[in-house]
Amino acid sequence: MKKLALISDDKNFKEKFKEHMEFGEEFKIYDFFCDEREKIEGIDPSAVIIDISRENLKEGVFFLEFLKGLKSLGSIPVIVISNYNDPDFLYRILKEGANDFVEKTEDFNLIKDRIKKILG
Repeated sequence: MKKLALISDDKNFKEKFKEHMEFGEEFKIYDFFCDEREKIEGIDPSAVIIDISRENLKEGVFFLEFLKGLKSLGSIPVIVISNYNDPDFLYRILKEGANDFVEKTEDFNLIKDRIKKILG
């Protein structure tokens, strides 16, 4: 079973994500807030999706840096979802180790396709 860790402070987005991301029984979705970094180590996720809004840019990038710095999780694929697509921001998250970026949208099929692609 593949495990997805969804990191988001947006309760509405998390609910919609879970509602629209039907992968079947092969996936389990865990959701956390940015300040719950230590909890992610206990689930050993197959991929991490970090929702970074303009309001939590600093916390979101810090979470990405934290995740990539962990020996146990540093090689886990990370997709950043954000409504902020500034070129400097995109450069920074890719430099910090994000594998992909998706602009935050209501089109959950796009997000689902990216997750499938990154997991192979």
